[in-house]
Amino acid sequence: MTLALCERGVFAWEDFRRLLVEEIGAFDTGDPGAAAGSYYARWQTAFERLLGTRGLCARAELEARVQELGARPAGHDHEPPVGGHDPAREGAGRPR
Repeated sequence: MTLALCERGVFAWEDFRRLLVEEIGAFDTGDPGAAAGSYYARWQTAFERLLGTRGLCARAELEARVQELGARPAGHDHEPPVGGHDPAREGAGRPR
């Protein structure tokens, strides 16, 4: 999503990169307000900050969506396989 919005001219990559560097720096210095977890958690936080500062998606909207998605039961968006055939369970893509 980050790259797609940048390619569409919604923001300059440098704007995102600056926020990402800030997030990484805050994490590295032990800032208690820094995003916890992996590099991708910091990427997400930087992206969310960018969306907010550009007025594209408010923090409250993001939090509401996270709550909505988190309330869904596991497997809610997966239909049973047609005819009982499920390549994922049968090892599709795995070397034989």
